[in-house]
Amino acid sequence: MRDLVMRLMLAGLMVGCVSKSKHERATSALATSEAERAKLEEELRRLEAERKKLQGELEQKLAASEEELAELRRQREAQKEQLELFDKFTAKLQSMIDVGDIDVSIRRGRMVVGMPSRVLFPSGEHELSEKGKGTLKKVAVALAELPERRFVVAGHTDDMPIGEKIKTLYEDNWDLSARRALVVTRFLIEQGVAPASLAAAGYGQHDPAVSNKTAAGRKKNRRIELIVEPELSQLQKIPEMAPRPASGKSPPQGR
Repeated sequence: MRDLVMRLMLAGLMVGCVSKSKHERATSALATSEAERAKLEEELRRLEAERKKLQGELEQKLAASEEELAELRRQREAQKEQLELFDKFTAKLQSMIDVGDIDVSIRRGRMVVGMPSRVLFPSGEHELSEKGKGTLKKVAVALAELPERRFVVAGHTDDMPIGEKIKTLYEDNWDLSARRALVVTRFLIEQGVAPASLAAAGYGQHDPAVSNKTAAGRKKNRRIELIVEPELSQLQKIPEMAPRPASGKSPPQGR
């Protein structure tokens, strides 16, 4: 009888030990699961924060891209308007372009009407020749169709010093170029161009169109330029365009 009791007590003790062991393992497993869950939740929070950050960056880039696209559209429209003006203006002056009395180009984002000094003035003088007056009358007619624009009349020379014969008349090339620009400006006003839309400037030899190393280059640099200022909406970069060739052929890019 006593042996039976001992065996029952031992069995109960063993069952208790097994139950306690299972409980400890279950508790440990639960603690591990809780730790892993907390770790996963932390990782999810990190990923969510990263997602929001990336989404914000993407939205910013998208907004910037849309703004850049709108700016490109504005530039393209301004370019289109400027090139249309270029074609319209050259069409009116094509006869003088064909004989070399003027050229029309786009340089530094502005349309430029170039006139050789030999066409406008006697050598070493600033008073207009009769041919020069006739040329400017035709140019003034074309300018009348651009009432909202402003123009800079720019005088240019080559880099050769003022000759002895005219030193008493002009201090230097800058003086000669400025006087010629002013004479052209006043003549255009006489032809009906609004004074408020004109400005005169003398550059002397300091803004050559080509190199002054050859006689042909110096001849090209002795010129009057009529620079058409773009409207505010067109103050974008316009592609460079070489002078319009005779017979209305499309000009090559660049200069």
